[in-house]
Amino acid sequence: MRTIFSSEMENKLSSHSLAVRILAISSRLGPTNRASFRKPLTRAAGWNGLLVEPQPRLADELRRQRSAKVFAVACSSRRNSGTRMPLHLAGPHSSFDERLNLATVRPHGLIEVPVRTLDDILIEAGAPRIDFISIDVEGHELEVLDGLNLARWSPG
Repeated sequence: MRTIFSSEMENKLSSHSLAVRILAISSRLGPTNRASFRKPLTRAAGWNGLLVEPQPRLADELRRQRSAKVFAVACSSRRNSGTRMPLHLAGPHSSFDERLNLATVRPHGLIEVPVRTLDDILIEAGAPRIDFISIDVEGHELEVLDGLNLARWSPG
């Protein structure tokens, strides 16, 4: 699902300082896919960005195409942090749980990816707070939120 903000809301959001995007897995990168923020929310507004992409090849492409900090890891819970987890590759439907793929889509590969909490990544990135976050991790959202201390990173 894609959220479209009104111009008024984008202007209000753009006055903040840090946008975090935890990427869904995408088989191609470009200006119209899920790997990009809307331009008014980032470059044009002067936001700093932080991108998390567990597939090394896609993380490398993001580094070449984006000015945001890119972390080539997966976000998960405190319990999973510091481990490696199997990521079932299925283009934009890649997931830690192969059963979450569409009935017509089957995983075409499997890679082991390092796992960290979002708290750890934000600390390493030197983030003062989060003003906007987008989490799209194909069924792993609750685990990502378990690794995030919302009270610590909330704006004022």
